Amino acid sequence: EWRLETCFEGHHFHNVRRWARSVDEINKDIHRMKVVRSLDGKVTYEVVKLESRKYPSLWLPFPYMEIRRSPLMVQNEGWENWN
Repeated sequence: EWRLETCFEGHHFHNVRRWARSVDEINKDIHRMKVVRSLDGKVTYEVVKLESRKYPSLWLPFPYMEIRRSPLMVQNEGWENWN
């Protein structure tokens, strides 16, 4: 129910990351539905792959300027070489 209520609010991505137990749960292909109506009124549906996600960690990276500003701060796991 909550998923349907908030589907267009842009929070689903962050909730999936928060609830995930491993990186494999968030590194899945993203799809969309392509709906086409022909001239005779027939409607066809096609699943189209938008992107393949390959995140190195469940955590998002800290902004670069925050790392520069705080020399003792350590970047989140998986994002050490991220630019």
